[in-house]
Amino acid sequence: MKTLWTIAIFGAACIGFTACTMQPEGLSVKPVIKQGVSTSLKEAQYVRLIPAGTNIPFHVNVTGNAFAQSLEKVFFVVLKHDTYVYGNTERNNNVWVSHDKKNWYSIDEAFDGEMYFAIESTPENSSIHFSLEANRKIKE
Repeated sequence: MKTLWTIAIFGAACIGFTACTMQPEGLSVKPVIKQGVSTSLKEAQYVRLIPAGTNIPFHVNVTGNAFAQSLEKVFFVVLKHDTYVYGNTERNNNVWVSHDKKNWYSIDEAFDGEMYFAIESTPENSSIHFSLEANRKIKE
């Protein structure tokens, strides 16, 4: 008989890590720097454009004292829509996103999602399942 233990986290909590704050002024007039192009400008001086179709590294880390060793893998994902990003992206703190560079939203206003973690056990085998779903909330 198969046993399944599951922990699921729903909603924007897994996607949106920002607190509700006031939108920064003047984002529509800041210079746009395309993903992959380096700049000497400081993070607060420009908006980053991630064009639709761009390969974006998706880092997965498995760590913790439950595992005999840590693991890090990089997969690539591709966005369907141009996405403009502004803010402290290293810490996901006060990050703003837009699909048209006119209307700006915090990450939790712009995206919705679900994270799923499960341990599956059968007499023959055990496995761990993890999935992440991200959906655009804003249709522009």
